[in-house]
Amino acid sequence: MVPGFFAGAEELHRRFGRLSWSSLFGPAIWVADHGVPVGPVLFVGVQEAQAAIQRSPTAARVLLKPNRQPYAFGELFRQPDLAATLSEIAVLGTDYVYSGRWARHFSEMARASGADINADDLRSYRAAWMPPLRVQHGEFEVLALPPPNAGGGDILSALKLVEASHVAAAPPASASADTLFSLV
Repeated sequence: MVPGFFAGAEELHRRFGRLSWSSLFGPAIWVADHGVPVGPVLFVGVQEAQAAIQRSPTAARVLLKPNRQPYAFGELFRQPDLAATLSEIAVLGTDYVYSGRWARHFSEMARASGADINADDLRSYRAAWMPPLRVQHGEFEVLALPPPNAGGGDILSALKLVEASHVAAAPPASASADTLFSLV
């Protein structure tokens, strides 16, 4: 996650939340503490980034087993440090991320790796509330994140391309090479 995630989550909670802030973290803390089986995304991602992970003591500690070997597909992957961090945020709020111990640690690590970020950058960060992008797709209005996020515009553009290609009226891609080609 990027550091701005928690400010955004806090703003969403402030505007729309009904549960207590601390209760939102319970399921994620439980999963991080108890672990999940390594799935294909984590397995392949660690395999592909193996050299970079091995160069970073922190990444190796988080993503590899104590013997610095990757977890096998299906093996239990636990993140006790993440559980502890989420527990702190649940109790202390986002101040922990933007001006507390985590902020200092993040700033030090980022600067040590050559990033141009410091504690003041985190302390002064505020989530921006912007109107979403909107596209009509069939009977649905689809909303997505606006710039500077690129993904929202990409998704809405893809929906409009699918609509313009009339692929929805074609046979399913699993039964038609032409449909599959159009989708690709």
